[in-house]
Amino acid sequence: MGIIRGRVIDADGRPVEGAAVYFLGAPASLPDIALLSGADGTFVLNAVTGLGTYRLGASAAGLRGAAEVSIGAEDATVDVQISLGAGSP
Repeated sequence: MGIIRGRVIDADGRPVEGAAVYFLGAPASLPDIALLSGADGTFVLNAVTGLGTYRLGASAAGLRGAAEVSIGAEDATVDVQISLGAGSP
């Protein structure tokens, strides 16, 4: 089991507090999971159950963003940054 740890930022690189972070896609079926980023924009997703590419989405105050992260056999924890903008991911 792996962990995805990350940070949500705005277009100016400032942390976004309270952004909803969720899975958009995964190599295996996952339960619906969403969480809110902390005051410093950070989040941790512990529900990573398999190897492969995970697509994450985030949204706050009408802004949206997405990022992909790959979990390999040697990865226990991976880091990702999601930048929010006016367009949809």
